[in-house]
Amino acid sequence: WHNRDWYTLQGHGDRPDIDPGLLHELMHQLGVIDLYRMYIDTKDIELPDANRPGYRAGCGTDYWPHSQMCYRLPEDLDDLMGSARLFIGPHTARGLQTNRGHRRGFYGEYLYDTPETVELLIVDEDGRALPGVGLRFYQYDDFLVDAIPEFELTTDSFGVAVLPNRGIAGIVTATGHQLKPNPFGVIDFTGINGTFVIEMHGPCVNYEWLTLVELNLAYWDGNQDRATFIRTLQCPPPQSQKRDCSVTGDGVDRAALAALYRSTNGANWKNSDHWLSDAPLDEWYGVKTDETGCVARILLNGNGLNGALPPELGQLDNLGALVIVNDRLAGEIPPELGNLVNLHDLHLWGNRLTGSIPPELGNLVKLREFHLYDNLLTGEIPEELGNLPDSATMWLRGNRFTGCMPVGLRDVSNNDWGVVGLPFCN
Repeated sequence: WHNRDWYTLQGHGDRPDIDPGLLHELMHQLGVIDLYRMYIDTKDIELPDANRPGYRAGCGTDYWPHSQMCYRLPEDLDDLMGSARLFIGPHTARGLQTNRGHRRGFYGEYLYDTPETVELLIVDEDGRALPGVGLRFYQYDDFLVDAIPEFELTTDSFGVAVLPNRGIAGIVTATGHQLKPNPFGVIDFTGINGTFVIEMHGPCVNYEWLTLVELNLAYWDGNQDRATFIRTLQCPPPQSQKRDCSVTGDGVDRAALAALYRSTNGANWKNSDHWLSDAPLDEWYGVKTDETGCVARILLNGNGLNGALPPELGQLDNLGALVIVNDRLAGEIPPELGNLVNLHDLHLWGNRLTGSIPPELGNLVKLREFHLYDNLLTGEIPEELGNLPDSATMWLRGNRFTGCMPVGLRDVSNNDWGVVGLPFCN
């Protein structure tokens, strides 16, 4: 199914004992939908992110609680009909159960099993109800979330908003499903319009999701009359601000550079002019500063660095370029580098770095160049890298990665994925 070589004469012997693709298609004959139709990638969203200019709404994991870039179903629901994983999840199983005793159900008719009244309760990060929060609902339809809301609501004094029922009343099917108005309107039988992106305007602006899957499960749990869904308005961290070293002094930056010198055997570098001296930092070899005197660039190419990158580098708030290449850096990449939110160039290629790529590097949303090739890195490529701009140059070849390539990296315009050799995740 996903591996077409299985269906050739030569590859037939490599087919697994259980073919998830075949089981998936057989499930359709019982009226079961493709759950992946509700999945959303950044390329499907036209709504801009109010917190990060140039990005799409709700797709960043630097402040967004979901582990996946944009919307994916939780692990327990992402089953044979979602990512072809070999189990039947609660939504698929209970959808089948609604047609028990009948020959079969029409495709997707159980999606109309929704509560009569659907409420959203908006709370803050401490679980307190938030009155007066403006809510805009954007619907995924025909593989697109446009920037025009389907409807707008405001939470009441209890932090609750009641969603309107839209659409028309239809028939009761032979298997007992009432085709009726509901918040999603006329539901596509594939479920493709069964996802809302919710833009919340309160103490801050942020995003959440609501899916038809949740409404169905609530209905089947006995909440036919009313169901309440809780969503948290999680405020993103403040936008990064650069330090002014002419005001604060450069002590933090000097300490971070000293840590780099000591951890990489600076005494034996090819050139260490002025390092650890009282000279201005822009006189230290390979260091460039901004107009306030803070470190803006570290450029050390083939300079004999030997050792691990220190976590103190994550304190260089103004750092825009970290280039240490063709050296003998070893050990793991410190996750503290994910604090360098002003970084636009990260070059660590041609070293001996080990371990996995820290998911915290997905916070570096200003990156233009991300080059970690020709190291000894292992493990899976973290899905958080999908937060990085599609326009960035990303080269990761010459390592020992396993698993699959996160789908969020599919649209990176300049990459070496063909050489990395991993398939894209489902």
